[in-house]
Amino acid sequence: MTNGAVVVGAPFPFNTVGNKTIAFWMFSPVNSHGALVWGRTGLTDSNRFHIYTNADGTIGYDFREPSGALHCLSGNCGPSNGVPVPRNTWAHFMLVREGSTYRCYVNGVLARTTVDASVNFPNSPNWALNGRSTGLYVGLIDDLRFYDEAMTPDQVILTPIAPQVRLMSGGGIFCTDDPDATVSVLEVSGTGPFTYQWRKDAVNLIDDGHITGATTDTLHLDHPVASDAGSYSCVVSNCSGSATSASIAVLVCAADFNCDGFVNGDDYDSFASMFEAGDAGADINGDGFVNGDDYDAFASAFEAGC
Repeated sequence: MTNGAVVVGAPFPFNTVGNKTIAFWMFSPVNSHGALVWGRTGLTDSNRFHIYTNADGTIGYDFREPSGALHCLSGNCGPSNGVPVPRNTWAHFMLVREGSTYRCYVNGVLARTTVDASVNFPNSPNWALNGRSTGLYVGLIDDLRFYDEAMTPDQVILTPIAPQVRLMSGGGIFCTDDPDATVSVLEVSGTGPFTYQWRKDAVNLIDDGHITGATTDTLHLDHPVASDAGSYSCVVSNCSGSATSASIAVLVCAADFNCDGFVNGDDYDSFASMFEAGDAGADINGDGFVNGDDYDAFASAFEAGC
């Protein structure tokens, strides 16, 4: 890998004469112009194949001969007017060259056909995924395949297995002094890759320093506060669908201030010491301030036994 690019030390397969197929799954969360495939190394726009996403939610593909002549195969060779590809979901892209005909398929459906009889293909000795630093692809690529023949979607696209999710551990009662409370760990089966989205009370979570792992298989809370209590679940998705884990309850025992598993005078002393010092650790209610509201919240939890 070089500067974020995966460099392949061999000519791009479409450089040679004959029938060819390239196919892959892609997940593009944003609309931007970026080089999925850059048929050479370096920034020079010559002697290369190019497969790229556009800011208008399409994908384009073209090539330049060693002489520099440009062949537009998908539209106007610009940052628009390519083949529409769904965003924020897994989509399958397939480009087939059979003789002088180029066929593009999206999710197994023929999206565009172009005829270009030129055989003055690029002859660069290598190529790269995400290989042009001035136009990086934003997203994921999986199951990249090449064939030295003209394939059909039925021959290439494997039927993926939708995800199944099982909670392995986590949840329960947390204390406020825990620097890394693990809400849950998932075991996922099915056809990867997977995307993850943790939710609390059916609302999507984001990483913010206090919460980490919101889009991974393990969710963490840094020093849980009262507002972290609730019902947590995770939506796991792949190109075939999604599944939601069972919900897991999280309780926060604000009264066990020293996290020793007991609620007693030691906790009161620890809280009072931090509160008097104005330490952020005494922010029991998680509102960003240390004041009487936190004292009242701690006293109430202490009297209740948790």
